[in-house]
Amino acid sequence: MFRYCQGGHLQNYFRGSLQQTISIEEKYQELQHLHPIFDLTRLPELFGLPNVFLGASLRLLKPTVFQRRIDWADVILVELPWQVPAVTSLAGGTPVVYSSHNVEQERFESTSSGFIGDRFTSRVSMIERTALERATAVVCTSERDVSEYRRRYGVKTNYIVSPNGVSREALSSGGSQRESSGTVYEEHDISTDMIGLFIGTDYGPNREAAHELIRIATEAAERGLDIHFLIVGSVGESISTDRDNVTCTGFVSDLDPYFAAADIGLNPIESGSGTNIKLLEYLAKGLPVVTTAFGRRGFQIAHEQESLVVPVTEFTDAIARLVSDRALRQQLAANGREYVRETHLWEQISTELRAQLSTVITEGS
Repeated sequence: MFRYCQGGHLQNYFRGSLQQTISIEEKYQELQHLHPIFDLTRLPELFGLPNVFLGASLRLLKPTVFQRRIDWADVILVELPWQVPAVTSLAGGTPVVYSSHNVEQERFESTSSGFIGDRFTSRVSMIERTALERATAVVCTSERDVSEYRRRYGVKTNYIVSPNGVSREALSSGGSQRESSGTVYEEHDISTDMIGLFIGTDYGPNREAAHELIRIATEAAERGLDIHFLIVGSVGESISTDRDNVTCTGFVSDLDPYFAAADIGLNPIESGSGTNIKLLEYLAKGLPVVTTAFGRRGFQIAHEQESLVVPVTEFTDAIARLVSDRALRQQLAANGREYVRETHLWEQISTELRAQLSTVITEGS
């Protein structure tokens, strides 16, 4: 398996190394290909806009090293829609599979605003439709995304549902995970007995959820709930609060101590696209979870079975239940962890996806 990346670490420019091959594991290598044009097309990222010009730069340059890998491959997986039209034009008869992580139009229309944002969203729609039309097959993370593609574009293609997952190593054994929690308590001067955890990157729907969490923390304090709210990840760099029961850490390099310290996973997400990876991570780590119905989209998670599924306006009530009911916390944690074990381990997902891709290769030959 070979992974081709448009771009890489900028310091490689100064090392005179514009192409760098990295061995990820046996029979899996990554080629990072630097070029000034590739980096120029990434400029919209700085303004929170999609990289709609990546495909154009690939079509313009037609890198020889990339074409050699296309000629060598049995099937080509493209992770973002921007490059699908370019890759299909270069691929000849090699099957091209679009590996979709989100319905990109849905994702960007929820966060874009103004004339420029609207123009980019329109461009996203055009490119995404073309990607669906030209790909041999489209891998989606949920049946919901398949339905959304059909509703928005009406494109008939070979949709493959392959859910997001976690590694077996990430799955908690269910025992006490408090070994490294003391560091978190000390570092952030937390004096409560319980911690509610929200993790997220600096992304519009996560910022909305973090602001909701501050409101929930205010209600929790008014009700005297003995719980501290941790907002972990770069999303915390875009919000501010003076609440004593809320800590925003900003970006952290290691989430494990925070999972270990947490007692409840919180997912007050109400917008966005794709499936919510943080929800799987909470469940895999053995945390009882409070989530919105939107936050569990794409997962077969039932209220009071694998988590508490409530409107964001009822989060404080749900948190209060968990704070006072240890048996409920243990039941939800065990059920959630078992759900991940049965349906969302990468080892199982990868095996099933490989079999489906083999069918695509056979049918395309």
